[in-house]
Amino acid sequence: MKSFTFTLERTRRYKEQVLNKEKGILQRLLQRKNEIEEQIRQLEIYRELKALEFQQEQQKGLEPAKLDAYRFYLENVRLQLKQLKIDLKRAEEEAERQRQVVLLASQELSGLDKLEEKQWEEYRYVYAKDNELQLSDHLAVQLSYPNGDRLITKGAV
Repeated sequence: MKSFTFTLERTRRYKEQVLNKEKGILQRLLQRKNEIEEQIRQLEIYRELKALEFQQEQQKGLEPAKLDAYRFYLENVRLQLKQLKIDLKRAEEEAERQRQVVLLASQELSGLDKLEEKQWEEYRYVYAKDNELQLSDHLAVQLSYPNGDRLITKGAV
């Protein structure tokens, strides 16, 4: 009997490659999302430091030019944070869409894995039946010649 081969192995390998590619895309999107979160965190720290510095300078008395400079810094940071939060939301949405793509690709591969397992079970069943039939034939031949007398074929003499 021939050995087991999964009939859709090439398709399975292709789906596995697709899944790995999609996982790589998801990984890059998540990395980008994490980078944006880190930029937000750093910018918020910077904003807090500048605000504290601004308060300390205000208590000492500020010149109008320095007051304008601090206001400019704080407004600029606020606008950057606003844009980064928009970017973060977009990155989260892209990552979620890609997560769904990965999930779908994973389900397709899982379906092929289950089909392969089913074919493997069918192969084992047929193999067992074939062995059973051969054993049964062998026993039938043995029982046909109880004294060890065998049919002599041409060329065996």
